[in-house]
Order: sequence, then C-alpha cells, then structure tokens
Amino acid sequence: MFEKITTFLFFVFAITIVNVFAQNNSASDFKPYEQTIPGTTVSFKMIPIPAGTFTMGSSEDQKGHQPDESTATEIKLSAFWMEEHEVTYDEYVLFLDEGKDTAPLPDGVTRPSPPYVDFTLGMGKSGGFPANSMTQYAALMYCKWLYNKTGIFYRLPTEAEWEYACRAGSGQLYSFGDDENDLKDYGW
Repeated sequence: MFEKITTFLFFVFAITIVNVFAQNNSASDFKPYEQTIPGTTVSFKMIPIPAGTFTMGSSEDQKGHQPDESTATEIKLSAFWMEEHEVTYDEYVLFLDEGKDTAPLPDGVTRPSPPYVDFTLGMGKSGGFPANSMTQYAALMYCKWLYNKTGIFYRLPTEAEWEYACRAGSGQLYSFGDDENDLKDYGW
C-alpha cells in the first residue's frame, strides 16, 4: 500500500523528457544535466534512465498484489530522462505567477485556476518542497509552459516509465528488496 500511495503522489508531478539523444547521438551525450528555467535562478536536475525491459505489474501470488496489477507483462522501454526529484513549488509557482497580473480572470483552457486554499497544508512551498494537489491538466500545462521557456519537450512520465524508474533495475517487490521492514530506511 505504501508503494502505491507514494507512486501516486510522486507520479502526479514528476516530469520526463523524450529521449532524442539515444537515437541521434553518442552514449556520452546521455548523462545527467541541470536545467535552469530561463529568466530565473530556479533549476532542476534530469537523470538519464537507460533503455531496458522489466515486468510491469505483479503475479497473483506476490505479497501485496492488487487485482489491477494483473497480468504481469514484460515491457520494453527506450531510454529517457526523468527529473531527479518531484517538481518543487519553487519551479511550479513560476508557472502560476506568470501572467497573474495580465489575466483578469482564470482561463481554464490554458492555465489552472488559482487555488482557493493552501494545498500544502502548512508544510511549506519554498526551499524544495514538492508541488502537490494540482490536477493532471495543470501538470500538463506546466510541462507546456516549461517547453515554451526552455525549448525542450517535457512531459509527464507514462505509468510504465514511472514503474521502471522506481524499480531501479530490481525485479523484487521494492527497489531495495522484498523485506517490508526496510521501508523505514528508504521512505520518509
């Protein structure tokens, strides 16, 4: 259950970039990089995820198996980059604030409506806290805004890309093994 909850929250706003380098450039180009959002000092780090195959889902006899995880299927993925951490409020607020003074009313087609309450529940926004509680559409519009700022196509990861990156090459229940008691050493 813990893995499902963290996957959902993290999936909502991790970004990834389609791999163009793997097809057109040498392997030396496929390395981590830091992207600064133009006109700001805010940046984020992108990590290369190598191409590979993995078994998505779980077998019915696996501990913690849920019906929507059947049938376990072998998936082949091309290489891609994924942001090292969740998108932070420091990043996301730039999108929310841009055009704030020029748009008299919220425009549900091109950007999210301003939030009515503080969705951080008092946990904080500046200093690297993950952005949360936005709709999937708002996350997509953030990616579009980021593309317009950087000229690099960013998008939300697919479910398969997300699971592949989370598993980190492991075929076990968790990326660190099968022992649920070790969760306290890896999650916070």
